Amino acid sequence: MKNTVFFFFLVLLSACVPGKDTSINTQAPLLATVPNESERLYFASVRDGVSSIAYLDLSCLEIQCLGKIILLPRVTLGDIASQILWSPTGEFFFVASYLNGNMDILKSNADGTDVRFLLNSADREEIIAQSPNGNFVLFQKDVIEGNNAYSQVWQVGIDGTNSQFLVNGCCAQWSSDANFIYYLDYFGAHLDIFRLSLNDMLSENLTNSPQDEERDIAVSPDGTIIAYTVIKPDNNSVIYVMDKNGGGKVELISNLPNASQPVWSPDGTKIALISQSSNVTPAEIYVFDLEKRTYLNISNSPGFASHNPVWSPDGTQIAFDSLKDGNLDIYLVNSDGSNLIKLTNADNTTEFLFPSWQP
Repeated sequence: MKNTVFFFFLVLLSACVPGKDTSINTQAPLLATVPNESERLYFASVRDGVSSIAYLDLSCLEIQCLGKIILLPRVTLGDIASQILWSPTGEFFFVASYLNGNMDILKSNADGTDVRFLLNSADREEIIAQSPNGNFVLFQKDVIEGNNAYSQVWQVGIDGTNSQFLVNGCCAQWSSDANFIYYLDYFGAHLDIFRLSLNDMLSENLTNSPQDEERDIAVSPDGTIIAYTVIKPDNNSVIYVMDKNGGGKVELISNLPNASQPVWSPDGTKIALISQSSNVTPAEIYVFDLEKRTYLNISNSPGFASHNPVWSPDGTQIAFDSLKDGNLDIYLVNSDGSNLIKLTNADNTTEFLFPSWQP
């Protein structure tokens, strides 16, 4: 079995105090009350190497959002900053945690109550995808056997029961009907995209590209198209699309170098992505319109890296994290690139990253 390079979407930070509820002081006033009906943007909040989950009630856009961060002090992650995986209804979310000296998965209500371990084992586990029906989540387990290290894809019920091994591989995503999962595994010396049928547990290679390497699987909202990153032999990466069965492979954008991390808009007409003009140039965020075949730089942060774009539920806005002002902050921009707003105000002891809209 080949040694596997793991593609964790987690930022490793510094030490923490395991097992304690740790509230992070952001040196900014917090909202005293939370409106009952409003949009909320959640994100990881890091202070002095200790990570927690926080959010902004976006009604603050009517006045001023800076300084109005609400922390969830019980959702403390230790020394990693985790992406947030929501239930379809937005009632609860999952995050990765390093509280017990090992990568485990936490489940929390949206208001930060009823925080518990979904999985708490001696293995390193990372949450990767929620099933369309909300009953299961996919997670990735790292396995070390002698000199071999590899990843496995598992599923578990949202109550932490019925944990089941599915396949060796990583970075899996559900099909829209939950009958298949798409995942990465080695084909020769490079990673390809495979599809596993959950009915008969048979896998098929959808890309079959021994010279290229695939990453960043993104399933369209209607489940008919897969967008993904292809790393060419010259190390330039490009975005491709194919149908759900592996046919009709097309390079999406030929003149955006080092493109990666495609993210579909809710209506499936646009894709947000990362591009770098060179390997030493910080990443910018672009939106590609599939109907017009045009693209637009929406981060406009030359010289400062921007990452992790996420679409608002109505598809009109995109949030992302960026070093645009020298510190890692959350920004919000209209999907047409207008009205760029800085939502947080980091300093040399704080960082804000991995934005995620509550459904």
